[in-house]
Amino acid sequence: MTMDSVLELSDHGAHTFRSIPYSQYRRAVVLSSNESDQTKSMNYMTQKFLESGYSQEELNTAREKALLISRDEILNKRILNVPRENNESRQLTFTINRNNHMSKKIKAILRENQDDINTLLGEPTRLIVAERRNQNTASILFAKSGFSKVDLPMNESQKCGGGGGCLTCELMGFDKNIVLWKDNPARRKEVKLDFRYNCQSDNLIYIFVCKLCPKNDNFYVGQTTNSCRGRNNGHRGKFNVDGYKKSALSFHIFEDHPDHVAFELRNFSLGIIVSTSPQNLDRLEDFYVEWTDAELSLNRHKVTER
Repeated sequence: MTMDSVLELSDHGAHTFRSIPYSQYRRAVVLSSNESDQTKSMNYMTQKFLESGYSQEELNTAREKALLISRDEILNKRILNVPRENNESRQLTFTINRNNHMSKKIKAILRENQDDINTLLGEPTRLIVAERRNQNTASILFAKSGFSKVDLPMNESQKCGGGGGCLTCELMGFDKNIVLWKDNPARRKEVKLDFRYNCQSDNLIYIFVCKLCPKNDNFYVGQTTNSCRGRNNGHRGKFNVDGYKKSALSFHIFEDHPDHVAFELRNFSLGIIVSTSPQNLDRLEDFYVEWTDAELSLNRHKVTER
């Protein structure tokens, strides 16, 4: 879809759409602490803007304009030039996407470490966590835009339908919801799987649940930039005496179910939780590990290689 057709469908004026690239490039400059992250973010934005109908020429102009601003000046101005009365503590606000669980965790950490924060910053400072309650322009444009992202159909399962030769399809027998920690009310979680994706999809957060542990309290949450099938081949290759400690899955079977080692990954059920951009994989994996208490399960043997 071209930008002209987008403007025809929108209630916003053309100037609103024309200003978006610069504002988002400017955010990349201000929020990125090193040049590599800044360039990666801008390149990702540029690709999405091009898919949304913007021209390369106007994107180049907006990007060059954003690169002229001084990140240090903007940040110092925000922090140091906050007017306040005598004896009034300084306030710094951090905005996060709305997430009640994560917000409570962050606020608790800040309260517990208030004295250390004051010492580190050199004066009494109140750190405020603000939750972003509505969609911002970036999330509408990139994450939920009908003209920038292909709408995938919902399938009956997460199997690729490629026939009986797919070893990964054998593992994908979950319904759309998985209940973890079945006998632990304090930790019990219901994880929803996204049936728009299958074993051939990539850039995923996935979950393995041990079939031999009936309470669903032995599971592993991981990520991959490769296809789900390709990542599973990596786990499958560790089911041997020399390599079993290099995968949380093989380690669990060798240590807790040694009589089932020959069944390898067939000891587990597999599900795809979500697909996202490569840049968001680390953040989402951390979230799901935290939310499901996976670090108290098999993720205590987390493997860093992807």
